[in-house]
Amino acid sequence: MSASVLDCVASALRLSVDERKYLFSLALETGTSPAPIPDEPPNVSPSLRRILQELTYCPTIISDRRCRIVGWNEAASHVFADFDRVPPDERNMIRLLFARKEFRTLAGNWEHFVGGFLAIFRAYYGQYVEDEWYGEFLEEMKRSYPEFERLWEQSRVSTAPEVLIEFRHARAGKMLYHLTSLQVQGEADLRCSIYTPAPDTSTELKLRRLLDGRAAPGPEDAGEA
Repeated sequence: MSASVLDCVASALRLSVDERKYLFSLALETGTSPAPIPDEPPNVSPSLRRILQELTYCPTIISDRRCRIVGWNEAASHVFADFDRVPPDERNMIRLLFARKEFRTLAGNWEHFVGGFLAIFRAYYGQYVEDEWYGEFLEEMKRSYPEFERLWEQSRVSTAPEVLIEFRHARAGKMLYHLTSLQVQGEADLRCSIYTPAPDTSTELKLRRLLDGRAAPGPEDAGEA
C-alpha cells in the first residue's frame, strides 16, 4: 500500500499524530531497526538517579522500550510496590499490572490505568516493528491473562498520554495524580513516568505521611483526595 493511500486512510479515520505514525510503521515497516538488547536491563545514569531522588513527592518510574522497570524513587516504592522485592525478570510494568494484586486494587479505574500503559506499549510496538520480542511478549500475555487481549485490542496509541489517575492506596486512601511521561534521550531509549500530586487535594500530604511512616489521614483532609 502506498504512502498516499495510507495518508487518505489516516485522514478518513481521523487518526492522531501517534496513531498515524503507528499505521505507517506497521504498513510500510518503517519502524526503527532494533539494536541488540542485552538480557540485563540498561543502567540508569548517576545524573538520572539524582533526578529521581530530587522528585521527593512525585512517584517516578524509569522504564525502557520494553516497559521493563529500571529505576524508581522512594515515593514510587510507597505508592506502587517495593520494587526491590520484585525479582528483576518480573519488573515489566505491563506484566505487573496484570499479575500483581496490589496493582489491580490500587487504581480506582484499573482498565483506565492499564489503557495508558498499553497505549505507550503500542507506540513502542509500532516504532520497533522489526523486533520479534514484542510479538512473543504479546502472545505470552494473551495466554496468561484472558482479559489482556480485549484491552490490547481496545487500546489506542500514544507516546506520552497525560491523564489524571485516582489511586485507592491501602494505607493512605484516595490519592489523585497527574501522569506525565518524558523521553530520556540516549541509546537506551528510556522513559521517565512522573506522577504529580493533583493540586487542591491532600494527595501530597498523604504521600508525605507515607514517607514518614504516618499513613493515617488527619482530620484536615478527611473525605478529600
